[in-house]
Amino acid sequence: MKILHILNGEGTAHHFTLPGDRLVWNEALACGPTTYEVATPEFYTIRQNFFTQQYSDLPLREPIPADSYQTLVIQELNQLKAAPDYQEITLWFEFDWFCQVNLMAVLSWLYQQQLGLDRIYLVCIDTHPAVEDFRGLGQLAPEHFAPLFAQRKKLSETDIVFADKVWATYCGQDMLALVDLIQQHTPEAFPYLKTAFGYFQQLFPDQQSGLNLIERQMLEMIQPHSLPNKHRWVGRMLRESTPHLGFGDLQYYDSMQRMGALWQENEQLQLTDVGKQVVNQQQNFLTVQPQSFALGGVKNTDYRWHSTQDKLVLQTL
Repeated sequence: MKILHILNGEGTAHHFTLPGDRLVWNEALACGPTTYEVATPEFYTIRQNFFTQQYSDLPLREPIPADSYQTLVIQELNQLKAAPDYQEITLWFEFDWFCQVNLMAVLSWLYQQQLGLDRIYLVCIDTHPAVEDFRGLGQLAPEHFAPLFAQRKKLSETDIVFADKVWATYCGQDMLALVDLIQQHTPEAFPYLKTAFGYFQQLFPDQQSGLNLIERQMLEMIQPHSLPNKHRWVGRMLRESTPHLGFGDLQYYDSMQRMGALWQENEQLQLTDVGKQVVNQQQNFLTVQPQSFALGGVKNTDYRWHSTQDKLVLQTL
């Protein structure tokens, strides 16, 4: 039987040795603007422009090669054209929002192509007995994948239609409609979606501080720890931040750069006076360093996260 494995990233691909063809999904649709139709010329133009503008000048240890989007994303996703040739397509994704939104996009693409939807399977876990602090499939050894494959779950057409609705709504302009859809209608096939989406909502600015969840966690990490440089800062976030968002180094460096007024690097990282005021909710970050960026079909500044009510609220003028 001809099988296509769609893997959630290079970390998983590095250890994956099961028989079959594989496609590595390297897109990061949790950040930046999106379009409903995936892997189209318009999709690639919008996403590549975002990738280049957002990540090309980050203070990374090594610069990103100019052709990275072409080689890591477009060349891999071009393999989707052969999807109708496979008797089975198995998706390998994780429990965090980073993976869950990518999973919704993959399933939406499969739905849009009107493929026979009786061949789609999913492997998605949030723990593994071999890994104490499980954060992703890339932590597994090659021998761990076969037992997971044996336990894969077949997705129904209803599951796939739901994923398509989630992706379409994420690409739309009403994030509160997505809140209702996920909270009220998520099927059992996606047991981690609600929790992951709850964390995603906290990527919108907090009503009091103007910081989102990642920005707050990054700043709070500076205070109790002696961090000699920005690279150690990112490394610590990768190891210790909430696993339910699933962000990687690019997203942390990007957040760091947006918060330039709130921290400084001398012999070690320190909060500036303004940074201390923002962390202590004496100033709102959006008044210190006004900014907006896309999260799917909306801007982060279109909504506010109300932590006291544990809910997302449309921002009104």
